[in-house]
Amino acid sequence: MNLINANSSDLKNIYSTYITILNFIPIVTVPIYAEAIYCIIKRSPQFQKLYTCILTAHILGCLVEEFYGFQLFRPMVFVPVIGVYADGILSWLGVHPFIQLYGMMLSVQINLGILTHITFYRMKIIIPMSFRYYTRCIQFGILSTVAMYTGAVLTVNILFFTIENQQNAKSFYANSNTIPDMLWSEKYIVSSPRNPYYNSFLIGAAMCIGFYILLCIIIPSICYAVLHRTKDSLSEKVIKAQRAYLRTILLQVLVMVVCVIMPFSVFFAGAANLITDPRIIPASLIFGLCHGAATTLVHLLSNKPFRSTMKAQLLWVINCVTCSRHSSSNKVHTLSSIVQ
Repeated sequence: MNLINANSSDLKNIYSTYITILNFIPIVTVPIYAEAIYCIIKRSPQFQKLYTCILTAHILGCLVEEFYGFQLFRPMVFVPVIGVYADGILSWLGVHPFIQLYGMMLSVQINLGILTHITFYRMKIIIPMSFRYYTRCIQFGILSTVAMYTGAVLTVNILFFTIENQQNAKSFYANSNTIPDMLWSEKYIVSSPRNPYYNSFLIGAAMCIGFYILLCIIIPSICYAVLHRTKDSLSEKVIKAQRAYLRTILLQVLVMVVCVIMPFSVFFAGAANLITDPRIIPASLIFGLCHGAATTLVHLLSNKPFRSTMKAQLLWVINCVTCSRHSSSNKVHTLSSIVQ
């Protein structure tokens, strides 16, 4: 495959633009996390203890993941070099880039496990106990959640297949027409096609992505099938609540596809030399780093108490700007009002 023409100056411009975007994104995402933490503390329904605990763990995990990715790690990938350049705070402190990459992948995988847990919790709410296969659906949810948590830790270890003598690996790319100036930096860890375990890494990565795709297909399909079969035996109010939860699950799946499956697929495709445009992988990395903020925003929009709080605060800001009055009321939300 022919490499798209890009010289060292082009790579510098791409990297400069990438860093500028990374510096700008927290201006948008930090208020999202602040709002989410406020809503959890002040507006979480007290009778949903387990859901609140899982939701809190996920939002805090996403906050840690974003801080790690944007400030501590700051990864960058330059094709055709198969590797990661780490230019964050941890590199300044002398932490090896492989350790940083391992920590980033572990953080992402654990948060995905928690997100899967939340999704199956919502799926449990959708499925009525009178449904014929209710027990089997719940068992499937439990097994999938356990498998996700277990796999979150185990699948990160496929990164060990990329370990290679850095002098030999970097010398493989030394004669390339398009290499970044920082190739020989200690902040840059690479792997080359000469690595005997490199194909094993690609196979493991493909299996991991395939599992995510399978989950994104199965979960909404089960929920939709249950809603279709039980729509004639439930009240309109219950059906409305179930549809609201199904919309939330679909939004979560959309975020999973855009911010997890797509960036991972692009990264591994670049590692397999299937993508050679030096702009595509950095763009996908930005989407991947925004995964936490995107899922947190979905949580805020899908829970009515949180959504009402956001609306009230936005109106307060508008009224302050326009110097008008706004009457606020503290409404106690019930189970049915949460999903309306």
